[in-house]
Amino acid sequence: MASRPYPEAIRGAWYVLREDEDFEKAREKTTYEIFIYRLDGTFSRIQLKDGHVRSQEQGDFTFDGEFLITRGRNTETYRVSAQSARVWNIETKKHTFTMRRSLYAADATVLESSDLRDIRILPIRVKTTFPNDALGISHGLLTFDRSGELDEPLIVGEVAIELLAERKVCWIGLTRRAGGIEAKTWDRILHESVFDLALEETDGIEELELLDIEEDRFNLIELG
Repeated sequence: MASRPYPEAIRGAWYVLREDEDFEKAREKTTYEIFIYRLDGTFSRIQLKDGHVRSQEQGDFTFDGEFLITRGRNTETYRVSAQSARVWNIETKKHTFTMRRSLYAADATVLESSDLRDIRILPIRVKTTFPNDALGISHGLLTFDRSGELDEPLIVGEVAIELLAERKVCWIGLTRRAGGIEAKTWDRILHESVFDLALEETDGIEELELLDIEEDRFNLIELG
């Protein structure tokens, strides 16, 4: 991926870690800092501790693909470089941080060939859950439980969602956790399992914007 991402690529939720923080140990933490960047140019910085959310900061931002400027309690300017679609470095004069879409790799969940077949045939077998009420639909999980056979469902992906009723638009950003699922199947999962089944108050939505973050692939669906 080019080191300069598109400005729109910042949308959604990011985990923020110190640059020197060990990635494997980071998953064992109970406290995380998460930034959420929205389509309307606002952002929130929150602390997720033992499953509880505390608001740390809110404000607005601008991002041109190279520099991120946040205006909350203070105005901060970061130089941005992208290691990949899901991992960015943000740098000030004194500090460098890593922003991650997920704390898990894109192929962290292993699906069997029968799982892939079942999901391809019926994408709504993948369920959408929003594990934290305070985060709402800004961060959700896509799970697959083999029709109830598993004690713990497999997490195949993560989603960030914005529902803009006044603009009649719903945006869904996907971060993969499982390999082997075809692009057209992912789009059906986001459309049928997430938008159709998991979201409320979508009657007036006319456009569904789908972003596959891993593949930097965008799909716009006009709704009836």
